[in-house]
Amino acid sequence: MRIEGKENLVIHNMVVMSLSILTYKGRKTKVNLIWPGAVELNLATDITVIDNAVGGSERIGFLIDGADCRNGTKTNRWSGNVVHGAWRGIHIGYEDGHPHCSLISGFLTWKNLDYGIWFWPKSRVIISNVIAADNTVGIMPEIAEPSAIKHETANKFVHLYNSLIVGSSPSYDCVEDVKPPINSIPFPDSRSMKAPGG
Repeated sequence: MRIEGKENLVIHNMVVMSLSILTYKGRKTKVNLIWPGAVELNLATDITVIDNAVGGSERIGFLIDGADCRNGTKTNRWSGNVVHGAWRGIHIGYEDGHPHCSLISGFLTWKNLDYGIWFWPKSRVIISNVIAADNTVGIMPEIAEPSAIKHETANKFVHLYNSLIVGSSPSYDCVEDVKPPINSIPFPDSRSMKAPGG
């Protein structure tokens, strides 16, 4: 589901079994540049995202920019969203996010293959009112730029508050829940790094 434009309402939707074009109908494309989201919101602005669910995605559950942190009156427009069974639950890419600050809020992300939340924007990131449970990595924060080689600096941060991160809950099955989906096997370089033996 791809949402573009301005002031859209994305409310009470469910996406199940989102397939990637890289593996559709038995393909095993080695070039892994296309990371589609089951719900793609990164091309929309000033949106409301409430009570949506993604259950099973070969790549990304929610591909987002997040909310603009500087617009405090609209931050309650993201709530009650759930993703599980994706390669990455919530994703803000290098070209995504808001110029100054992106807010990730109102998500439950659980039992995703590698990351509950992964981001790599050029801006600051605030995470609030999020639950990440039973993911291989709950939150993988990365902020891009400025260039370290040029010895440039910037006032950037990742701020996490009012959130719950659960490494593994009692319902986590160490045998079943760590099996990679068959369609992720051709792409080992895109997987999260694992410690030896676990």
